[in-house]
Amino acid sequence: MICAHLHKKIVPACQAAKLLTALLVHGTCTLCSFLVALFRALLGFSEDCPGVEFLEGWVTHARSHEASHAFKYSVRMALVDLDAPPSWWRAEAAAAPRLSAAEARAKARTAGRVRLLTTPAAAGYEQNPIQIYFCEENGEFSRGICEVTNTPWNHHVFFVFDLKGAELPKPLHVSPLMDLTHRWRLRASEPTSTPLEVFVDVLPGLDPNADKSDAPIFKAHLKLWPSKFLRARAEHAGSFSMLWDFGFQPQRTAIRIYWNAVKLLRKGVGFRSHPPPQYKEAVLGRKGRAGAGEPWWRDNSRFPWAPR
Repeated sequence: MICAHLHKKIVPACQAAKLLTALLVHGTCTLCSFLVALFRALLGFSEDCPGVEFLEGWVTHARSHEASHAFKYSVRMALVDLDAPPSWWRAEAAAAPRLSAAEARAKARTAGRVRLLTTPAAAGYEQNPIQIYFCEENGEFSRGICEVTNTPWNHHVFFVFDLKGAELPKPLHVSPLMDLTHRWRLRASEPTSTPLEVFVDVLPGLDPNADKSDAPIFKAHLKLWPSKFLRARAEHAGSFSMLWDFGFQPQRTAIRIYWNAVKLLRKGVGFRSHPPPQYKEAVLGRKGRAGAGEPWWRDNSRFPWAPR
């Protein structure tokens, strides 16, 4: 009894200490990297790396579930050629594991090139709520792999989907501020399109035969155009305006996630704890996938539960 009581106190204390340590480390790294980026901008040094194209635009979120809430932010993302990535990608992939081109082709059952829409890490910190692997087949992009990461647990879910449109039961507890018992509907333009667009809707309930006129309870829209600095990361573009507008995108995204979470909590949105790992069995047993394959997961074993 005493041991269980101590365990309940010690584990949260250790997690809090770990979180504070991580904030201190990442904060220090970000400050040092910012000073280096300022010096690079002062000298006008800009990288020009083949194997990547940077895109700029905006992302919008609109929610009507439990509370009305919406925002729109400027974003900058990279379209990486995984078959011939830029020189900095090896270190990037080691710090934040992603599917390789061969792994993506095997999952999507395609034979062509693979391009990944992602946000590169900055100062060693990575934050990617959604990433899309565009898989080429016979010179066309019709299939992709969506990778979604939840906050704050940092678990990942993957699934193959048709770019023209797909629907599936929600396979990941993305946020503690929305239930798992909903459906996702998504579509994306080809990576060669201008602008490049991604649409994600959350539909109420799990019944795939529900009234299709039901309005989504959440809508996200990403719209991107080619950047002026097409092959340079914002921190390496040698531009003060680029650094000001888009520098340290992962850190900006993290701050925006938690800031909007605070706003939603103040509006009365309920908090949901993360379900135990067995929720995946329920997800796999649900029907209603259209244009999407069976999901698979990569867990962060250190939080909130121990490895199985």
